[in-house]
Amino acid sequence: MLVGVAGLAALAGWALACRSAAPPQLRQAPVAQLAPGHRVILLSLDGAAAADLHRLHRAGLLPRGFDRFFAEGEVAEAMLPVSPASTATNHASLATGYSPARTGIVSNSFHLAGRPLEERVGGLYTAIGTETLWQAARRQGKQVGVVAFPGFDSAPRGNWGVDWPLKPALRSRLVALSPVRSTLGADTGCEALARDRTDDGALDYDSIQVLCTAASGAALPAVDLGVGEWRRLQLGPAGAPRGGVWAWAKLLALDARTAAGWLYVGPAYGPSMPEGYPQSYTAALGGAGWIWPGTPDEALVAAGWRGDPGIDLETWFEQEQRLTHLLIDAMIAGWRSEPTDLLLGYLPALDQAGHLLLLEDARREGYSAARRDARRLMRDRVWQMVDRELGRLLDAVDLGTTTVALVSDHGMQPVHTAIDLNTALETAGLLRFADASHIDPARTRAWALGYGGVAHVYFNLKGREPAGIVAPSEVPELRLRVLAALDGIAISAEKGTEQPVAATYSRAEAARFGLDSPNSGDLIAFAVPGYVFRSDWHQGRPLAGTPTNYGDHGYFTDVPSMRAIFLAVGGGVGKRSAGVASVLDVAPRASAWLGIDRPAAMRRLDHLPR
Repeated sequence: MLVGVAGLAALAGWALACRSAAPPQLRQAPVAQLAPGHRVILLSLDGAAAADLHRLHRAGLLPRGFDRFFAEGEVAEAMLPVSPASTATNHASLATGYSPARTGIVSNSFHLAGRPLEERVGGLYTAIGTETLWQAARRQGKQVGVVAFPGFDSAPRGNWGVDWPLKPALRSRLVALSPVRSTLGADTGCEALARDRTDDGALDYDSIQVLCTAASGAALPAVDLGVGEWRRLQLGPAGAPRGGVWAWAKLLALDARTAAGWLYVGPAYGPSMPEGYPQSYTAALGGAGWIWPGTPDEALVAAGWRGDPGIDLETWFEQEQRLTHLLIDAMIAGWRSEPTDLLLGYLPALDQAGHLLLLEDARREGYSAARRDARRLMRDRVWQMVDRELGRLLDAVDLGTTTVALVSDHGMQPVHTAIDLNTALETAGLLRFADASHIDPARTRAWALGYGGVAHVYFNLKGREPAGIVAPSEVPELRLRVLAALDGIAISAEKGTEQPVAATYSRAEAARFGLDSPNSGDLIAFAVPGYVFRSDWHQGRPLAGTPTNYGDHGYFTDVPSMRAIFLAVGGGVGKRSAGVASVLDVAPRASAWLGIDRPAAMRRLDHLPR
């Protein structure tokens, strides 16, 4: 482990965090002989922390869904993610049973050799380097449904499913209502009229009516909204698909005398399910009034907290509830109507709540006990909402013929300071800018890609990078200079200074915990919990700043807050409490329940077409 003398002090607070060992394998109970046709549901609850699960269970606050696992099935004390404990990295390992060294997914964002120096790829949109559970199941004759489960494939992953839509037709917006008549924006084809629905002889505005016109000129259905009410709007922007696009809208406020107020309009998507397949499945969802709502609007919540126009936390929670409900609806609909042996599902609510609401560190800008407590209560409400939706899914399943497993990819850590490692590299003369926002590859020797608690530092090597300037003989000296730059970062704290870089590994050293992929950095730095790494690539960027999120992840696997969950119930699972599981256990266990061979170590492209 390449860590300087000063870095040892930063390690003292979390001695387990850099233990160079692979995640332990859970001592599994033998899988009972299951009948042919046994079915499996693997549901990922992104960001669900083991500590929160067990705390809320002990308090009796999860009676609808989670408690059934505690009462009837297997519950691990915790599940260790692979390092880094990030969404893309661990979903790739959940889906395969292999470490990042094999999957190639080494962070939520990383660099591929041979690509332009500033180009980064998203871990959720990069092909996994091994066979996946969905590929292995289909190759062996199983029918697979995939509802938003993270992971990329060039072909449809399941026989039916829903992939995460990437871009709405129209972005969300907050509309300031003018007296009597307002436009929702020239790109929507809609306007809002203030209304007084009471016949009491006094003019008291109490609602609005939204009128939209399609690009063809045809009038779309009018929609009335009272204060606090949500309604679906059919919008008619130019270039919209037949039937227009749909968005959820809420009237946030309306002055009874002047009709001034605020209307929130969420992101707009096409009819039914824009990224669903096959057409028979998505048509059934659309016929049931199923439209994609988009993700909860964290940016407008943050604006409201700053005192700018925005939405309140209750509105955000209602969005979270709607998205979770619809994803469960999509799982149940496919489970009931489509031939299915394996369902891979995903719920992002707990991860989104952790990022937005984990204001637990007094060092964080804007911290107060009152704000902490209010957001803590809301996080618990999100857990309880997910518990209710999980109960709906369990009610739709015959546990005599089905095994249901709940997993997560990581926990969540309160964060207080963001560090831009590229600023440190620039100060050390190892990174140069061509202009204010572009790195100069002709003069840059090393650059960092930070995401949460991990940063990959890449060397601009000749023969590997398109504009490489570092000869192989120069690598040892460059490594020492980068280590000195990272180890020299010191941040003022209450009791002197702190070092945000806890440990730095060479790629070869990272083999000890399965992170020695060619996609990994030449050096891999992990942050002290509470610090996160960012890579904004702007000249003169401050070394330290305020993080975007209140909670984050991406740390080394042994950081206690990163511990994830594992629960299972149904056929092939006995009632027991288990020790610490590993993300690497999941795909082999799911394969055993299905009665198939586990995913192969090499990527297989011969899975069945949809």
